[in-house]
Amino acid sequence: LLGSLTLLVRYYADKFCLLRLWGAAPALGTQMAEFSRKYFLSLAVVIGVIISAYDWALFNFDRVCLSDVPVDKGTYAVTIKGENMFSYIDVTQETAVRVCKDSVCCEEIGFKFPPIPSLLENDEFKWMTNKQREISQIYGLFSAVVLIVFLVGTFGNTLWNAFQSLFVGRYEESAQGQDQNIDFSNLEGVEAYIPQIKDSSFPYPLLACDIDEVKQNLIGFIPDGESYDDDNLIFDVPYEGMKRKKIIGDTLGVSMIAQHDSYEVQLNTEKERHLFSVVKHWPHGGK
Repeated sequence: LLGSLTLLVRYYADKFCLLRLWGAAPALGTQMAEFSRKYFLSLAVVIGVIISAYDWALFNFDRVCLSDVPVDKGTYAVTIKGENMFSYIDVTQETAVRVCKDSVCCEEIGFKFPPIPSLLENDEFKWMTNKQREISQIYGLFSAVVLIVFLVGTFGNTLWNAFQSLFVGRYEESAQGQDQNIDFSNLEGVEAYIPQIKDSSFPYPLLACDIDEVKQNLIGFIPDGESYDDDNLIFDVPYEGMKRKKIIGDTLGVSMIAQHDSYEVQLNTEKERHLFSVVKHWPHGGK
């Protein structure tokens, strides 16, 4: 019973959201994915390489450094901190280590890049083994190369163009005003300025003008239906004196809606009036 009630509530909640709240997903395209891949993902890889290089160089994080002062072998009495008692230890090697000072530590060296031994260690603080120094040297230089490649690959072209623009005009020859002998009507992939209303709840823009005498390839999108009349607001507000009625059927097969066989203007000049703007296009050569 409880499960069926849960499913029933979920059904009506989803139905309400689907019909009243949710809308079509915005047409984002690939811009967000390309931006994320170019900047965020590649930057995450660079940061990971740099942090890993520091991990290799600063290992083993125990605040203990090798001491240049050897210690004599023998047995020593050591006072245990916090207790009034002694303990005896046997020292069998001359190699000595020391704990970092309170003010300065071998692992608290500040930010130094790239993380290579020659920058991190000095005569007073040395904690790396020979193998660790070799790996840290290679890994530190590699992290610097990765960072440079990222900066040059991501921002190099933009910075170079900005630098050149200070001395040389950054424009093509056609931008100086030379006639390219290509008229607007023959350009492919261009759009005209068509008054539209864009709403995220609709998959396509809503037209808000008369486009009967505009080439349909200049509108900027291809509707799912059979005609742009389905997305035109002028037919959603019937009024006395309308230019024409909505065409039922496919109008995408002609260059302009005015060339459709079912196109018919209601000739009544006394009552004809326009509530929406009229957009027209006069192509070069009248074609």
